[in-house]
Amino acid sequence: MALAAKLGVPGLICFSGNRNPGQDDADALEACAAGLRRAAPYAEKNGINLNVELLNSKVDHAGYQCDHTAWGVELCKKVGSPRAKLLYDIYHMQIMEGT
Repeated sequence: MALAAKLGVPGLICFSGNRNPGQDDADALEACAAGLRRAAPYAEKNGINLNVELLNSKVDHAGYQCDHTAWGVELCKKVGSPRAKLLYDIYHMQIMEGT
């Protein structure tokens, strides 16, 4: 993130990673939030958005954790930083949540 700040990069794309066997969604949510909370103060200080990307886990990214809008929104709430945001990809969310 230091290089992004030095170069004036306004946002970084962040990923939740894949689901861990035996870990429920609530525990995974807290683990992801804890990681982003560590980065948030630096992001806030340097004006960098931490953009968590929502991806589909049905077609392109098997096992990806942050695969539903509600989970991503809750993640941003738990981080509690104005710099924690969602990168909302309509293609991926149509696969997961579309009709």
